[in-house]
Amino acid sequence: MQTPRADTSEDALVGTVGRRPTSDAGWGDGARPPTTDGEAPSPAPSVPGSADPPDPGSEPPSAAPTAPPSQPPTAPVRETCNGLDDDGNDIIDDLVMCPCDVVQREGHAYLVCSVRKTWPEGRMLCEGVGYKLVQVDDAREDAFVFGEMRMRGFGDTWIGLTDQGDEGAWKWSDGTALAYTHWDSGEPNNGGQSGEDCGLIMASDGRASEWDDRPCDGPRTFVCEAAPLP
Repeated sequence: MQTPRADTSEDALVGTVGRRPTSDAGWGDGARPPTTDGEAPSPAPSVPGSADPPDPGSEPPSAAPTAPPSQPPTAPVRETCNGLDDDGNDIIDDLVMCPCDVVQREGHAYLVCSVRKTWPEGRMLCEGVGYKLVQVDDAREDAFVFGEMRMRGFGDTWIGLTDQGDEGAWKWSDGTALAYTHWDSGEPNNGGQSGEDCGLIMASDGRASEWDDRPCDGPRTFVCEAAPLP
């Protein structure tokens, strides 16, 4: 019996060129069959869970750094009437309620007090809010204090002068010795029956801006001063 011969004719061969399987079956590991135009096949899709396991000798990935816990905002420091610069803006007792008008000059703060008190009472009020009765150190400060007095229509006004406890040894209320004076002619004279142990700046005509000694128990306006900024 004669075995059929394969059809090697040109038409038969043309019929098979470029023919591709109708499915991916027969291409192992999910690989795509080659394309007819000579391009490389696209990679096989990844299968979830098919990644290679980590190398047992490798270090585990480090954990992401954690942010430190947030701190609550710091409340701003509020200025109070105490002769200090509480809020750090280089101004003493600004925009606060004090018992007297607050006046600023060259890093100093002054309380110019229209309420009338004796010298000891005025000293107590000043020291109660971190001030002292004003210490006049030079002619410029002397003129400044007198100007504040005159602007407000004050009469004779207490300052920090005293010789209580040591007659004739005048000093400031905190014990500081006098480096500058502006006594009126013939003053201090310790006149009067009870003596005159406290000092003031006069406002009367002919003696305005000069210093005088008076009895400490007379109620008068007064001026306080805070320690200067450092």
